[in-house]
Amino acid sequence: MMYLTTTIALGLSLGMVSIVSGPGPEDFLKPDGTLKHPLSMTEERGGIAGPRVTIYSIKPDGTYTRKSYTRFVDQNGDEKKRGESTREGKLGKEKLGEIAKALASQKFVDLPKQIGAEEPVNPHAIIIDLGEKRTTCSAGAQTQPGQGADADQHWTRFKAVAEAIKAPIEAENK
Repeated sequence: MMYLTTTIALGLSLGMVSIVSGPGPEDFLKPDGTLKHPLSMTEERGGIAGPRVTIYSIKPDGTYTRKSYTRFVDQNGDEKKRGESTREGKLGKEKLGEIAKALASQKFVDLPKQIGAEEPVNPHAIIIDLGEKRTTCSAGAQTQPGQGADADQHWTRFKAVAEAIKAPIEAENK
């Protein structure tokens, strides 16, 4: 009887350890090494000519599209895209694995929906979508006083995920 109680206690302890440790890269990857969900990151920087928008979209198989343009509103109030460029390619399973590691290690699924407040002048926002999960971050969130340690930690974790998405695509397009 003592053996059974010890086994149950040990099993519960091990189960709790896995709950505390959070998701692993395998939670974001299929067995074949592709992503379980589409992943996208939209970066928008305000400016005089209008916001500069860059969108990084990654399909589960690693196929990606990088679009960049300046969003301009003409005198009639119609939205136009200027200076649009599009690049396409495919990330290998190793790169998808690195992105999955960043999503897991930074606990992306646990980040709040919004990090920081919108900046009033020349805002810089980054939005990451993974399946149904969306988190928006004001890039100025790290410098806003009085946000507290949790907000700083959220910003740091978000930034690491954003860099993991952006870096391999930018590296392939140099």
